[in-house]
Amino acid sequence: MLQSARTTGTMEEATQALQGIQVPNPDALKFAVDRILSSFPVEITFEQGSKHLPVADELFDSGWVERVFVSQNFITVIRKKDSPQWSEMYRLVRDIVEKHILSMKELVPDGSLHPIEEAVPDGEDGKKLAAMLTEKILPATRGDGGEIRFDRYEDGVLYVRLSGACDGCPYVSETLSKGIEVLAKREFPELKGVTSANRE
Repeated sequence: MLQSARTTGTMEEATQALQGIQVPNPDALKFAVDRILSSFPVEITFEQGSKHLPVADELFDSGWVERVFVSQNFITVIRKKDSPQWSEMYRLVRDIVEKHILSMKELVPDGSLHPIEEAVPDGEDGKKLAAMLTEKILPATRGDGGEIRFDRYEDGVLYVRLSGACDGCPYVSETLSKGIEVLAKREFPELKGVTSANRE
C-alpha cells in the first residue's frame, strides 16, 4: 500500500508493516521511521555498489534499483527508468527495506561510508544563501525524499546540489525557479538565477 507524501509522514510502529510514501518524483519511493537511520546523508548508485550498505546491495540485486539515498530518519529508493512500475515491485522493495531497518540500529553506522560532501560557502552572501537553503528549503525537500543543498554562489548565480528524489525529479526546474529563486531574491534582488550543479 502506497501513501502520499502530501498527506502522511511516517511509517507505523516498527512492529507493523512499513509503508512506502509516494513523492513528486515518480521514480522514487520514500520509507520513513521515527528514529535516526543515518546521522549524515549518503547516496549510493547501482554502478558504485556498497558492501558497507547492505540494504543498497540487496536492492541493487533486484536489477530494478538505480540509487539509494539515506538521510536522518528516511531512506529513498530510486528505480531505473526501464524497471517495472512500483505496483509490480513494491512488495519486494518494501520487504528488503523493512528487513534491514528492523535488524539494524542505524542503516549507516558512523565511519562506514563517506557522507555527501557539503560545500563551504565563501563570502557573506554565500553564507546567507547556504543558511537560507538549510533553514527553509532542506526540511521541505527531505519531506519529498531528497535534499537540495548549497554548492556555490558564483557570478550572481546560486548553484545547488540535488540528491535523493530531488535528483531527476520532473518538477525540479519549477522548484529552483519558482521556489528557491523567488525566495532568495527577496534578500538578494541581484540574484541572476538558481541552477543545479549535478551535471557539470
